[in-house]
Amino acid sequence: MWYGATNPNQGQGIVIMEDLSAKGCKFGECTEPWNPVLVARVLEQLAALHASTWGANPVDHPWLADNPVQDVGAVMFTSEYWDSHFNTGQAPSDIPESLQDRGRVHAAFKRMWEEEKNDTRLKCILHGDAHIGNTYFDGDGDPILLDYQTVYIGSAMHDVAYWIGGSLTIKDRRLHERELLDTYLGALHANGAPLFQRHEVWEDYSKHMLHGFFWLKMAIGEWKDETNLTTIEALHNDLSYTPSSYHDPSLALEEQEILQHYKDWAYFANYKFKVDPDQDHNFYDLDDVLYYDLMGIVTRGSFGAHFDRIGPYFANAHIAFRDLEVYATSPTSGWSSMVQRYWGKSTDGVDFDFTFRITGILQKKDGRWRFVHEHVSFPVDMKTQKADFSCGLEASVALYIGKDRDQAEKDGKAY
Repeated sequence: MWYGATNPNQGQGIVIMEDLSAKGCKFGECTEPWNPVLVARVLEQLAALHASTWGANPVDHPWLADNPVQDVGAVMFTSEYWDSHFNTGQAPSDIPESLQDRGRVHAAFKRMWEEEKNDTRLKCILHGDAHIGNTYFDGDGDPILLDYQTVYIGSAMHDVAYWIGGSLTIKDRRLHERELLDTYLGALHANGAPLFQRHEVWEDYSKHMLHGFFWLKMAIGEWKDETNLTTIEALHNDLSYTPSSYHDPSLALEEQEILQHYKDWAYFANYKFKVDPDQDHNFYDLDDVLYYDLMGIVTRGSFGAHFDRIGPYFANAHIAFRDLEVYATSPTSGWSSMVQRYWGKSTDGVDFDFTFRITGILQKKDGRWRFVHEHVSFPVDMKTQKADFSCGLEASVALYIGKDRDQAEKDGKAY
């Protein structure tokens, strides 16, 4: 890494890193399992990290106190996300029924996370997301972990189980996991941590193997927020439909800037809104915004007052995007389209969960992108004249208002 800095006021950071590809490094591919020898070498790296931070106290490192895996779980265990994987034919056919029970599995995760939080025996600073996709091979062929974006203080067995379970074939894991665990424990002690025997950590290791369950629920089109929005190319790859043919390669930098605006907005909405709602004003050109909100039209000149009312009311919430596509139309103008999910609890204690379509128009002024228009809407069942707050209606069915509706419902999705 050549340079790193943060701006606490805006919740932004910048990291300038070496171009590993230019040095001939190769990156790991999640769909290509490793052999036990390579897996052991990464376990030794994890052991060095864990030993150097053994006994880390969240009180001394408050920025590492929260488990980011639980933030992922907040999305994955919602009924909508769960059903989209297990009730649409996407899940592997051999998953036991007990693991398709959302309430049961979520309860198991919550219990594991609570026990991890209260157990000080194996506490240290974790990589948090140790899998093959976050590795590269240097010029000598040595595997190295990278992508330390989910670092937190927790049980060492989280990293160990997640790495072993996600890096080997099932057969190799069953054959070699015990000796690999011994390799890790030996390296851990060699780096200065207490000496543990396998039987002393086996239950913890087995429990944390549950984190591999998340891999069953990863799919193209997953919800995105500030943690996994990366590049315009990645956005296009993750779309559930073909990207627009109107993207101008000469405006690629501007499109990346607009994407960064959405990353900053997601970070603010998910973490800052509750404590400093006025920062939100930086994302909009308040005097020029015309806003078609879910509950009505907010005319130009009125948006500031509207947002100062609606923003704090829904501030205790989480925001995520799907099928986000951003377009730059000039060096200073652009627009976006997406499906957005917004869920949480209002200030008067009501749980809410909205999924809607949103189109945004942005202008760049004084070097900063800002929203000047957003159009937010729910699909409407044309027959019942009711809005669909989950954004799950099929247009080819919901368009019919008369007798043709029955046949359309039998035929199902047409396009």
